[in-house]
Amino acid sequence: MIILSRFTGSIDGNTLLVGDVQAGSLAVGHVISGDHVPSDVRITALGTAQGTQGTYALNRRLPLGVATAPMTSGAEDLVQASLLVPVTTRYVVPLLAVPAQTLTVSLNGINCNINVYQRTTGLYIDLGRDGNLIIGGVLALDRCKIVRDAYLGFTRDLAFWDSQGTEDPNWTELNTRYFLGYFAPT
Repeated sequence: MIILSRFTGSIDGNTLLVGDVQAGSLAVGHVISGDHVPSDVRITALGTAQGTQGTYALNRRLPLGVATAPMTSGAEDLVQASLLVPVTTRYVVPLLAVPAQTLTVSLNGINCNINVYQRTTGLYIDLGRDGNLIIGGVLALDRCKIVRDAYLGFTRDLAFWDSQGTEDPNWTELNTRYFLGYFAPT
Protein backbone atom coordinates (compact mmCIF):
# COMPACT_ATOMS: atom_id res chain seq x y z
CA MET A 1 0.00 0.00 0.00
CA ILE A 2 1.17 3.54 -0.78
CA ILE A 3 0.68 5.41 2.51
CA LEU A 4 -0.77 8.90 1.97
CA SER A 5 -1.61 9.75 5.60
CA ARG A 6 -0.88 8.70 9.19
CA PHE A 7 -3.39 9.49 11.93
CA THR A 8 -5.05 8.41 15.16
CA GLY A 9 -8.61 7.26 14.61
CA SER A 10 -11.47 5.03 15.65
CA ILE A 11 -14.32 3.36 13.77
CA ASP A 12 -17.93 3.25 14.97
CA GLY A 13 -20.15 1.31 12.57
CA ASN A 14 -19.41 2.78 9.15
CA THR A 15 -17.96 6.07 10.45
CA LEU A 16 -14.26 6.81 10.81
CA LEU A 17 -13.48 9.42 13.47
CA VAL A 18 -10.05 10.98 12.88
CA GLY A 19 -8.27 12.74 15.73
CA ASP A 20 -4.66 13.77 15.33
CA VAL A 21 -3.27 13.66 11.76
CA GLN A 22 0.51 13.23 11.92
CA ALA A 23 1.21 13.21 8.15
CA GLY A 24 -0.63 13.65 4.88
CA SER A 25 -4.36 14.03 4.44
CA LEU A 26 -7.31 11.69 3.94
CA ALA A 27 -9.55 11.60 0.87
CA VAL A 28 -12.43 9.71 -0.69
CA GLY A 29 -11.10 6.44 -2.11
CA HIS A 30 -8.33 5.97 0.46
CA VAL A 31 -7.97 2.47 1.93
CA ILE A 32 -7.82 2.51 5.75
CA SER A 33 -5.42 0.21 7.58
CA GLY A 34 -4.57 -0.43 11.20
CA ASP A 35 -4.92 -3.10 13.88
CA HIS A 36 -8.35 -4.78 13.67
CA VAL A 37 -9.30 -2.90 10.46
CA PRO A 38 -10.27 -5.29 7.60
CA SER A 39 -8.23 -4.80 4.42
CA ASP A 40 -11.18 -3.73 2.24
CA VAL A 41 -12.28 -0.68 4.27
CA ARG A 42 -12.20 2.59 2.31
CA ILE A 43 -13.46 6.15 2.61
CA THR A 44 -16.57 6.72 0.49
CA ALA A 45 -17.55 10.25 1.57
CA LEU A 46 -16.45 13.18 3.70
CA GLY A 47 -18.42 13.75 6.89
CA THR A 48 -17.35 16.72 9.01
CA ALA A 49 -13.75 16.52 7.80
CA GLN A 50 -11.95 17.90 4.77
CA GLY A 51 -8.78 15.77 4.75
CA THR A 52 -7.87 16.19 8.43
CA GLN A 53 -9.65 15.82 11.78
CA GLY A 54 -13.33 14.91 11.78
CA THR A 55 -15.57 12.16 10.42
CA TYR A 56 -15.55 10.14 7.20
CA ALA A 57 -18.09 7.64 5.81
CA LEU A 58 -16.76 4.14 5.12
CA ASN A 59 -17.82 1.58 2.52
CA ARG A 60 -18.76 -1.01 5.12
CA ARG A 61 -20.10 -1.26 8.62
CA LEU A 62 -17.89 -2.75 11.34
CA PRO A 63 -20.37 -4.00 13.97
CA LEU A 64 -17.70 -4.23 16.70
CA GLY A 65 -15.99 -1.00 15.69
CA VAL A 66 -12.31 -0.25 16.26
CA ALA A 67 -10.98 1.52 19.36
CA THR A 68 -8.82 4.63 19.04
CA ALA A 69 -5.48 3.56 17.58
CA PRO A 70 -2.78 4.57 15.07
CA MET A 71 -4.00 4.12 11.48
CA THR A 72 -2.94 4.94 7.94
CA SER A 73 -4.80 5.69 4.74
CA GLY A 74 -3.58 5.35 1.22
CA ALA A 75 -3.75 3.63 -2.12
CA GLU A 76 -3.27 -0.03 -3.00
CA ASP A 77 -0.75 0.80 -5.73
CA LEU A 78 0.76 3.66 -7.73
CA VAL A 79 -2.05 3.61 -10.28
CA GLN A 80 -4.66 4.14 -7.57
CA ALA A 81 -2.44 6.69 -5.83
CA SER A 82 -2.30 8.70 -9.05
CA LEU A 83 -6.11 8.82 -9.02
CA LEU A 84 -6.19 10.18 -5.47
CA VAL A 85 -3.94 13.21 -6.01
CA PRO A 86 -4.57 16.40 -8.02
CA VAL A 87 -6.71 15.69 -11.07
CA THR A 88 -4.06 16.42 -13.68
CA THR A 89 -1.55 14.00 -12.13
CA ARG A 90 -1.16 10.83 -14.11
CA TYR A 91 1.52 9.07 -12.07
CA VAL A 92 3.19 9.35 -8.68
CA VAL A 93 6.96 8.85 -9.00
CA PRO A 94 8.08 6.56 -6.14
CA LEU A 95 10.77 8.35 -4.12
CA LEU A 96 12.53 7.29 -0.93
CA ALA A 97 13.05 9.50 2.11
CA VAL A 98 16.83 9.75 1.57
CA PRO A 99 18.97 12.88 0.94
CA ALA A 100 20.09 11.78 -2.55
CA GLN A 101 18.69 9.25 -5.00
CA THR A 102 18.76 8.38 -8.68
CA LEU A 103 16.07 6.32 -10.32
CA THR A 104 15.09 5.22 -13.80
CA VAL A 105 11.39 5.09 -14.48
CA SER A 106 9.19 4.77 -17.57
CA LEU A 107 6.72 7.67 -17.76
CA ASN A 108 4.18 7.20 -20.54
CA GLY A 109 6.69 5.08 -22.46
CA ILE A 110 9.55 7.57 -22.01
CA ASN A 111 12.65 6.19 -20.24
CA CYS A 112 13.48 8.85 -17.67
CA ASN A 113 16.38 9.12 -15.29
CA ILE A 114 15.61 11.29 -12.26
CA ASN A 115 18.15 12.53 -9.75
CA VAL A 116 16.76 14.10 -6.54
CA TYR A 117 19.20 15.57 -4.01
CA GLN A 118 19.17 17.83 -0.97
CA ARG A 119 21.53 20.83 -0.73
CA THR A 120 21.70 23.46 2.01
CA THR A 121 19.52 25.72 -0.16
CA GLY A 122 16.78 23.15 -0.78
CA LEU A 123 15.82 19.99 -2.63
CA TYR A 124 16.89 19.81 -6.29
CA ILE A 125 16.01 17.61 -9.24
CA ASP A 126 17.67 16.67 -12.54
CA LEU A 127 15.65 15.03 -15.32
CA GLY A 128 17.01 13.06 -18.23
CA ARG A 129 15.51 11.13 -21.13
CA ASP A 130 17.23 7.98 -22.39
CA GLY A 131 20.37 8.99 -20.50
CA ASN A 132 20.48 12.56 -21.90
CA LEU A 133 19.97 15.49 -19.56
CA ILE A 134 16.83 17.51 -20.29
CA ILE A 135 17.08 19.91 -17.38
CA GLY A 136 19.25 19.95 -14.27
CA GLY A 137 19.66 21.72 -10.97
CA VAL A 138 16.00 22.72 -10.68
CA LEU A 139 14.98 23.83 -7.19
CA ALA A 140 11.99 21.74 -6.08
CA LEU A 141 9.15 24.09 -5.12
CA ASP A 142 5.62 23.16 -4.08
CA ARG A 143 3.32 22.80 -7.12
CA CYS A 144 5.81 24.37 -9.57
CA LYS A 145 6.54 22.63 -12.85
CA ILE A 146 10.05 21.21 -13.23
CA VAL A 147 10.47 21.24 -17.05
CA ARG A 148 8.07 24.06 -18.00
CA ASP A 149 8.88 24.09 -21.73
CA ALA A 150 7.95 21.50 -24.37
CA TYR A 151 10.90 22.55 -26.55
CA LEU A 152 13.19 20.67 -24.17
CA GLY A 153 11.81 17.45 -25.69
CA PHE A 154 9.66 16.49 -22.74
CA THR A 155 6.03 17.29 -23.57
CA ARG A 156 4.66 16.48 -20.11
CA ASP A 157 5.87 17.75 -16.76
CA LEU A 158 6.78 16.87 -13.20
CA ALA A 159 6.02 18.77 -10.01
CA PHE A 160 6.30 18.24 -6.28
CA TRP A 161 3.32 18.87 -4.02
CA ASP A 162 2.85 19.12 -0.29
CA SER A 163 -0.07 16.95 0.81
CA GLN A 164 -0.38 18.90 4.09
CA GLY A 165 -0.08 22.48 2.91
CA THR A 166 2.13 24.55 0.63
CA GLU A 167 5.65 24.10 1.99
CA ASP A 168 8.54 23.37 -0.37
CA PRO A 169 9.70 19.75 -0.15
CA ASN A 170 12.64 18.34 1.78
CA TRP A 171 13.99 14.81 1.62
CA THR A 172 12.92 13.75 5.15
CA GLU A 173 9.23 13.45 4.19
CA LEU A 174 9.38 12.36 0.56
CA ASN A 175 6.50 10.02 -0.33
CA THR A 176 4.75 10.62 3.00
CA ARG A 177 4.11 14.37 2.88
CA TYR A 178 5.85 15.50 -0.32
CA PHE A 179 5.09 13.70 -3.57
CA LEU A 180 6.51 13.96 -7.09
CA GLY A 181 3.79 13.79 -9.75
CA TYR A 182 3.96 13.26 -13.50
CA PHE A 183 1.50 15.54 -15.28
CA ALA A 184 -0.23 15.59 -18.63
CA PRO A 185 0.30 18.61 -20.88
CA THR A 186 -1.69 21.66 -19.84
